Amino acid sequence: MLTLLILGPKQPGNDIDIFLQPLIDDLKLLWDGVEVYDVVSKSNFNLRAVLIWTINDFPAYGNLAGCTMKGKTTCPICGKHTHSLWLYHSKKLVYMGHRRFLPPSHPYRRKKSRFDGKVENRQVPSIANGNAIDTQLKDFQNFFGKFDKKKRKRQKKFKGIWKKRSIFFDLPYWKELVLRHNLDVMHIEKNERIEQNRVASSSSIIDDAISRVLGPDQGYVKGLGFCVTLSKVSTSIQNDKTITSLENKCDNLTSDVDELKSVVASLLKDKEKTSDDNSNHLVKRVPSLAHIRTHTPTPIINSPPSVTTNTPYKCLLLGWIGSGEVIAEGRWSFNDPSVLVHHVPLGPNAVRVWVDTVKIPNSFLWRSTSDIIVIDDALGTIVAWPMDKVKLCD
Repeated sequence: MLTLLILGPKQPGNDIDIFLQPLIDDLKLLWDGVEVYDVVSKSNFNLRAVLIWTINDFPAYGNLAGCTMKGKTTCPICGKHTHSLWLYHSKKLVYMGHRRFLPPSHPYRRKKSRFDGKVENRQVPSIANGNAIDTQLKDFQNFFGKFDKKKRKRQKKFKGIWKKRSIFFDLPYWKELVLRHNLDVMHIEKNERIEQNRVASSSSIIDDAISRVLGPDQGYVKGLGFCVTLSKVSTSIQNDKTITSLENKCDNLTSDVDELKSVVASLLKDKEKTSDDNSNHLVKRVPSLAHIRTHTPTPIINSPPSVTTNTPYKCLLLGWIGSGEVIAEGRWSFNDPSVLVHHVPLGPNAVRVWVDTVKIPNSFLWRSTSDIIVIDDALGTIVAWPMDKVKLCD
């Protein structure tokens, strides 16, 4: 009906309230209720109706709600707290202050150089409810009608963010509604032009007019549901704590592998510097240890602490805990502190010994590892032992 009343190319703008007056009168009547006849039950009943909200685009939002949609206070949410900035060279307004909507501890609030050079300490502006707006516009005087302009002068500015008191506030329930106006997204987003000669049954999605309007079919993906897009998948991946923890573990494993490579490289370098060990009798007794390389035996000197080369002399391993009884027999190998035993330097006052015979199997090693704990586990291998607990045989 309004399209028949509004003649000519000019829109009514703020004068839309004049054309809405009959509608408001009917809505007031329906709020009180009208008596109607029900043909099914053959009885009269009181019919009531309410206007829940309006659906419009952004410019029409200002015409129906009565607030300004351009200028310094164009934001209907922030209202008078809208943060606008005039660009002198571009001759336009830009709207800043979006950091107010971030959490108080967000780092962007403290970064001045990336924004307007100020630290944002303001809180989120509160949205005015219907009762507050109705009280604010209680004495507001509306001026309707279009007048001829003789000269190009600036019109009188509206006070605050309101340019009129909306006629919808004449409804007794309008100020109590939480949501009074809705924005129609279809009239806000850019619509691509669809050629009229396209056939809906075309095999190409680009040429299909129905697909151009409704969009391509977004099917079902297991675990994600229907209408799955790349943006939804990327968002779910970023918010998935399991994937984040796996990425962190992968980074830690990568660093551990790099560190292990450096350790192995240093061990191989030390191994190349050492000489071959004459241990054929041990290889014959334990074939699985054929890959173990030892050092060439040289005569041992009289004092064991001064022994720094390989020796074929047998020795006894005394228990390092208790009375010092013999727990194993072996062969003296090295007492050089820099020699490695199970990837650990031998250190001072210690001897590297080959274990040939075990006397007390359950005796604990002086330096245990994850695989070798008792002396019986070290049979046929080398161990580190305190020098004062190693007795050379005659």
